[in-house]
Amino acid sequence: MWIIGRREGLPYRDIWSHFLSAAALDETDVSLRSSKIDKPCLSILEIASILKGSAFLSFEVACEDFEFSYSQIGAKDYDALFLKSSAEILSPPFADQIIDATVAKDPGFTQAHLVDSAYYHLQNIFDPLQFKALGLPTEGLPMKSNGLPYP
Repeated sequence: MWIIGRREGLPYRDIWSHFLSAAALDETDVSLRSSKIDKPCLSILEIASILKGSAFLSFEVACEDFEFSYSQIGAKDYDALFLKSSAEILSPPFADQIIDATVAKDPGFTQAHLVDSAYYHLQNIFDPLQFKALGLPTEGLPMKSNGLPYP
């Protein structure tokens, strides 16, 4: 899921808290990386107090089940929050719930969308060799010559 908002207006602490309480991941160990902190093994419950105590230009919380990253895109005057997880954790109703509870009514909220990364990857393959490497058929796909003679 991607959430984009006005610079320094995206409530990443609220989104984190809502994600944590709704996903029920209390027993998970995570890593926290930022320009200020690099902790490879923390209890997931410690993250909220760390986020509450500091202002971050960017950070990433990651474990086996999810990645939660926040960054400020200075040249564009936006904040971006990316939440990657399995479909079991980040289902469309759950994503809607996070957005409704945290940013939907915020005037700085710009956009959010849920991305199926496997589908996105397949839709953007342009080399037939990548299809073949994945064992996918290329019959019926529109082909365009590169203008070079066949080998």
